Amino acid sequence: MYSKKDKKRAIELYYQYEHSWRAVVRKLGYPSLGALKRWIKEYEKDPKAALAVGPKSRQPKYSREQQKQLLITTLTTANSSEDGQGTRLSWQRSA
Repeated sequence: MYSKKDKKRAIELYYQYEHSWRAVVRKLGYPSLGALKRWIKEYEKDPKAALAVGPKSRQPKYSREQQKQLLITTLTTANSSEDGQGTRLSWQRSA
């Protein structure tokens, strides 16, 4: 894992060395060509986000409304089983 400072240095050298991937990796000793290409691509797409400090934010898979509906459906279904006793819910973490 490289710091934002390391990434910024590599990106600056990339432009300084006239877009030479290999020259940057040779000079710094990091990152791999694939990682450098990914950093440059992210930087060219959105410079602020590429060098922002902190974790990347991502869009949630499900909206808050979808999450709420799933919870309501699960609890309603669990409490209205055929035997009238309800269903015991067990939660497992996926690896």
